Amino acid sequence: MSLKSFYKRGSTALLLSILSLAAVPAEASLVVVPNSGIIDAADFEPQTAGGPGFPLNTYGYQHDAQLMTQHAGRYRFTYLGSGNSTDTNTFTSGTNVFTTVGVGGTGPGSTAVGTFFDLILGAGQVISFTYDNLTTPCTISNGGVSSPVAQQCHYLVALENSPNSISPALGPQDIGYIGFSDRPGIDFPDVGDHDFQDLTVRVEHIPEPASLGMLGSGIAGLVLAWRRSKA
Repeated sequence: MSLKSFYKRGSTALLLSILSLAAVPAEASLVVVPNSGIIDAADFEPQTAGGPGFPLNTYGYQHDAQLMTQHAGRYRFTYLGSGNSTDTNTFTSGTNVFTTVGVGGTGPGSTAVGTFFDLILGAGQVISFTYDNLTTPCTISNGGVSSPVAQQCHYLVALENSPNSISPALGPQDIGYIGFSDRPGIDFPDVGDHDFQDLTVRVEHIPEPASLGMLGSGIAGLVLAWRRSKA
């Protein structure tokens, strides 16, 4: 085999493999299940930690709504900051914990804004998370209700592209948000600290190419062509 033919065959195989990777479509992978959740949106609160917080005018569901996966894969959880709550709050998923201490989540022991962790989750899986207010004890988990009920801590789940206050998006979409209100007070009517900015987390599906094997095949073809040219 001539050197020219070797490069032509090997390069073609490698190029086809790379193009196949680029052609793999990203799958929208997050859905919201409202259950009996109440439609709501995050309110403005100073983000003194420098984080963007829960996007305003993004509507979702609070109370016992659930955030779920549509497809199996890698999901990234990123801490977006805390508002002006003076309490110590945590967000836990698996063995991973985000912590905010004091106003804006800037006190000692606070998680740095932008910190993230990845989890491998199955298709149709309820995303496991728990919010805890450690100052005025209250706990709530995905799909659950405040414990103790009298404390009325709440969370809001919403998808990124959801501006409709009458019918918030249910998905699937690629990016979702979870926001905590540590002391919202009485739920009906909504009073007190009810902004869902006390510890905000972004959840997103991280696409992983399904055709890495094809890329490997292209490289293997290039190597094989080189060996034959030496034979």
